[in-house]
Amino acid sequence: MGALPWAASTVAGRASTKKDPGTVNRVIEVREKKGAPNSHCSWDPPKDFLWRRVLYCDWMPAEGWTLKKGGYKTWLKPASDAKVQ
Repeated sequence: MGALPWAASTVAGRASTKKDPGTVNRVIEVREKKGAPNSHCSWDPPKDFLWRRVLYCDWMPAEGWTLKKGGYKTWLKPASDAKVQ
């Protein structure tokens, strides 16, 4: 029995400056029903017994999401006015 694909991913905020209050990180929940026709999302890696899997949807790169690796993998979507640091 496979798990329902869903994930909560963050949209990166922006640091404050003296003239700009900045923005906080936001969380977006992505859901898809199990067995949905024309499925666009899946777990990475696909093995049910693994922990720390992340949800991947094929539309994420086209919408500006980037995969961040490190201690934990996650998909982030920077704010449209965020500067790369």
